[in-house]
Amino acid sequence: MKERMVTMSKKEIQRFEVISKVKEGYLTIREASRILNLSERQVKRLKKGVKQEGAIALIHKNRGWKPAKSILEKVREEVVNRALLPEYDGINYSHFRDLLEERECIILSYASVRRILKAAGIKSPKKHRRVKRHLSRPRKTQAGILVQIDASPHDWLEGRGPYMVLLAIIDDATSKVLGAIFRKEEDTDGYFIVLEQMVMRYGVPLAGYSDRHSIFVSPKSERLSIEDELAGKTVPLTQVGRTLAALGIQHLKALSPQAKGRIERLFGTFQDRLVIEMRLAGIKTLEEANAFLVNYVEMHNRQFSVQPESQKSAFRKAPEKKVLRQILCRHEKRKASNGSTISYGGKTYQLVDTSKALVPLAPKAQLTLLLHRNGTIQASYCDKIYDLQSLEIKKPEKKITHSSQTTSLKAYKPAADHPWRRMQINPKKKQQTQQKTLTMS
Repeated sequence: MKERMVTMSKKEIQRFEVISKVKEGYLTIREASRILNLSERQVKRLKKGVKQEGAIALIHKNRGWKPAKSILEKVREEVVNRALLPEYDGINYSHFRDLLEERECIILSYASVRRILKAAGIKSPKKHRRVKRHLSRPRKTQAGILVQIDASPHDWLEGRGPYMVLLAIIDDATSKVLGAIFRKEEDTDGYFIVLEQMVMRYGVPLAGYSDRHSIFVSPKSERLSIEDELAGKTVPLTQVGRTLAALGIQHLKALSPQAKGRIERLFGTFQDRLVIEMRLAGIKTLEEANAFLVNYVEMHNRQFSVQPESQKSAFRKAPEKKVLRQILCRHEKRKASNGSTISYGGKTYQLVDTSKALVPLAPKAQLTLLLHRNGTIQASYCDKIYDLQSLEIKKPEKKITHSSQTTSLKAYKPAADHPWRRMQINPKKKQQTQQKTLTMS
């Protein structure tokens, strides 16, 4: 049988001295229990153990023995060597543990990975600060009652590719990512795409929570006075605001980032984990990042989403694809001319029906142009949707007049013996010039 080499702690040495005095009769069981802050029953148990085994009875039986399920030294070295690789630079302990299991088939607990890396002097970049006490808003009880929508500009590709902005929607009850896409900038079309992802897969939520960015809220809304609001004056909605209203989603505006904390924490997790995942995958372009994002969001939802209090979903049925396409696009107001045409982007268009017949328009009639993301344009007129056909108008050729002909000719230069050159405009000045010339010669 192998012997174990152990040393006693100060606390155990103190216990041994007290128990020894109890054995020798210098202290009673009650007095010893008060000194050691133990129950009398525990003091009796320790006294019996010291009588039978000596001081080693006060030491835990597992101390000094190597656990049967201890991690092999070879595995410990592999974990440390992997953590020192450049592709794992800046990774936190929890994410590193997940990647060890996924990519290296090394299955360890978070505590084991943390203990191995700390012993090797590898610190986690994630600082664990003292949690600030505040009243957190409880989650909604059902999925689809409230969603949070926002964008996060960040160097997602760490200089390997373009600077990008991540647009995302998260459910308040489950923390499930409902839609996400990378864009070059935070734009209206990007929000149309994530809204389409959410509606097509999950349905239409009851309310949406966003910041007060000008994409969501018109800057003119702050200029309305109380008198204007009482008079019924309103500010035109932005393109995204109109889309939310058309889908029947109540738009709530946050006054601080903390108010929409769930999506802010989501972006923090993505900036911590997604950046490293794309680094390991060698992502360098916007297109590659969006293709990678699809599978990553699925994996993220499986790992981080939670079950709502009620299993009944509050998401409403999505509209038909044709109707949804007409909602999730830019709308522009136009006025018809007397010739049943409308102008947009320097071009003239006419409305045509399904049989390609021209649609007559009332003079000065109001129309709404539907500008789709693929570049096609439609028009909404009298609650019907029509296609447009471009009308080429030839401008009349400009006639060349006599004045324009003379301007195109070269300037006329009189001859040296022309009478105009012999005409004396200022005889006195001419005489002074001749005298000056003679003097110089």
